[in-house]
Amino acid sequence: MPSDSAAQQPFAGRDAFVVIALTLLALALVAYFWVGYLGSDDQAYAVAALDWLFHFPALGKNHWALRDVPVLPIAAAFGLLGPSTFALALPNALVFGAFMLAHYMFLRSTFGWRAAAIGCLALIVLPAFLELATYANPDMPEAAAAIISFWIFLHLSRTPHPVPLALAAGIMAGLAFMARETMLALLLSYLVLFVFRPLVLRSRYILMGVGFCLVVAPQVAYFTAQTGDPFYRHTVSAQASAAVVDRAGNVAEAQLQNHAFDAEGVLAVHPMLAPVTAVLANPKFGLLFLLGIPAAIWLVSGGARMDAGRRRDATLFALLALISFLFIALNTRALVLVPRYFVLAGVALSVPLAVAADRLFVLRPRLAWLGVAAYLGSCLILLSLLNRAPLWPEESLVSLAARSGDPVYTDFRTANRAAFLLEPRGLTERVKDTPP
Repeated sequence: MPSDSAAQQPFAGRDAFVVIALTLLALALVAYFWVGYLGSDDQAYAVAALDWLFHFPALGKNHWALRDVPVLPIAAAFGLLGPSTFALALPNALVFGAFMLAHYMFLRSTFGWRAAAIGCLALIVLPAFLELATYANPDMPEAAAAIISFWIFLHLSRTPHPVPLALAAGIMAGLAFMARETMLALLLSYLVLFVFRPLVLRSRYILMGVGFCLVVAPQVAYFTAQTGDPFYRHTVSAQASAAVVDRAGNVAEAQLQNHAFDAEGVLAVHPMLAPVTAVLANPKFGLLFLLGIPAAIWLVSGGARMDAGRRRDATLFALLALISFLFIALNTRALVLVPRYFVLAGVALSVPLAVAADRLFVLRPRLAWLGVAAYLGSCLILLSLLNRAPLWPEESLVSLAARSGDPVYTDFRTANRAAFLLEPRGLTERVKDTPP
């Protein structure tokens, strides 16, 4: 049945079956590819969460510790379950599940059950997105809150009660900002629409701003009271960026060492071309951008022959994907080029991709099946290549330290990454990172 009429049908047993099937698949994949702890940025989030737990209220000293949305839920998980790698990663797994359910409901009510099933399936099997559900990071809550904010915004013109929805859209945008500042791409999208195509009364944007401030203002007030600097978070982040951001230098260093990829896993090419390769030639994104870009162009150009309102919504998600991509790509002085920074753009692009696939099932079903099979097949192959034991050296070190009565010597990097694993076992003093 065409998506235009399917979207208007009430939720039925088929939806329950689809949701249950997607839930079981998501649970199986998250469990199988569970990371728990990387010993990278997630170590900083663990330290910040412990600081909140034992020194409430804590004032973060680095940009990781100032991201309250990933940090505070981890602190709560530590308080309930005790510090562990499971508790560290659990909040993101819960965000992943809640987001997928909400995303299905919005897709279903707007485009129909088939587009919703395809859109959610595309994200569940996407290595770049699935992996984020298995360890602590700001990318998952940022993308989830930003996309839900955008969904609520699109529904403002369809509801008789726009005020609470406008506030909710702003609140979700505020939560995305509290996760990481790269969500400013969402605010830029709202600004573009405010100026050129408001869709709703511009006063609704003001209400969205109120909702945003309801979330962000308490943190600003706290920073002002503690440091005298209301922009303390920006100050700390800017200092960190100034110290580490050098995209051209990263490329030059990789080329000097005859490496095809830089330290972040991006092809060592010209810094202006690198963002394109980061999404088109990155195995964790599979065929998402390669298929999503032409799908979005097809929808925007009117080739899908669909209802104007739903084509508008799909087009606006394509716009969000474009602005988010450009925001990361062109921010060469403030952001290290990390592929996972493009997850928000990828999730946004998955919407027009799912809608295009749904329309193809009506217009050219064989081509639709071929595209879905190619996407799913490539993602499953790429998932099989994920490193399921990224901390094997550190876990081996912990095991050796537990069995040994003598000091165990290792390099500084391994000792540092293993610190969160060693401390709960009382083995910290047994591991040395200096020569005997």
